[in-house]
Amino acid sequence: MSDESENQETCKNCGTTFQGNYCPECGQSLRDFQKPFGMVAVDFLGNVAAFDTRLWHTIKPLLFKPGKLTREFFAGRRVRYVPPFRLLFFFSFVFFLILGFQTHRALKVGMQKSINISGDSIKGKSGGIQLLDSLQTASQEGTAQANEVLESVSGQLKQSIDSSSTPLEEGALRKVAGALEKTKDKISEKQIVPRVLGSMKSSAPKNGEKVNDFLLKVSSGLKVAADSTDSAPQRENLLKVSGMLEHPEFFISKLFQVLSWMIFLLIPVFAFIMRLFFHKSHPYYINHLIFTVHFHAYLYMIGIIALLAKWVSGPTLYSYIMLILILMAGVYFFLSIRKYYERTVWVTAKRFIWVSIFYFFSLAITMATASVISYKYL
Repeated sequence: MSDESENQETCKNCGTTFQGNYCPECGQSLRDFQKPFGMVAVDFLGNVAAFDTRLWHTIKPLLFKPGKLTREFFAGRRVRYVPPFRLLFFFSFVFFLILGFQTHRALKVGMQKSINISGDSIKGKSGGIQLLDSLQTASQEGTAQANEVLESVSGQLKQSIDSSSTPLEEGALRKVAGALEKTKDKISEKQIVPRVLGSMKSSAPKNGEKVNDFLLKVSSGLKVAADSTDSAPQRENLLKVSGMLEHPEFFISKLFQVLSWMIFLLIPVFAFIMRLFFHKSHPYYINHLIFTVHFHAYLYMIGIIALLAKWVSGPTLYSYIMLILILMAGVYFFLSIRKYYERTVWVTAKRFIWVSIFYFFSLAITMATASVISYKYL
């Protein structure tokens, strides 16, 4: 009895007395950090090694045994595996880290490439330039016709003013005539549409011009268009697009950041869809949520494999690798449903198709929403 009392520890967090290394009430460890840094470093490396071991034990069934991790989780065999949400966060972080690095590198290389225009386009005007010429001519002709109409109406108003019978009628007609004159002056002076089309035509790509220089030229044209409009929303949008062309890496970085969080928000929605189709197999929402988390962890993992394969393979080989990985994801999802929910092949196939349709529809909405949010808060 004395030995047991000597081995008793008191939790510094909740005050519970117990034996062991972890408090049974709050779960806090008895680990003491007030010790030499070398010992703290050794403990840290031990935790990293333990995580590596659990990660390896988790990757094998996650990659090669669809549905097993979710079955093991609800069977109570959890210690040997990385917890579901920690696994998802880890693979998501690594995926977006590599994706951001590769995108930034590809963007940097692409910006320095030269534009190659075919010989026919160099000798004559390209179709785009001809279209802009036509639009600019039509716009100028439309402006001239508008001025002619305004001149005619203005002349009729002057005649009406001269023949007006009362001062009140004459004053009203003079106000209308003044407004018409201001409109005519505004159209003739600013000529918004011809100026915008002219700036677009001057921004046309030239043979051998760098992509970065071309985008900067287009950006300058959009700024001219922004200065030519009186609409605040249009000016704001034109300036935003201009800024995106000057610094596309800012928008892409924002898009990846928003998209990573939007996909996390998609996971509970997808779990709800799974519950709608498979509530008889597992009535509780948590079962479908953990299944969904494991499946998305798998998607992030093969996404990492695809990004790494892009570094070591050529464009043709990479296309085949991507095709294989996409097919693998579909087969993996089908087998996961089959083994975890334990339905017949026919029932699994039917519900797999419906769930996939709902998932891709939700994913498309998620990506569109992420793009809009990234653009709005750029």
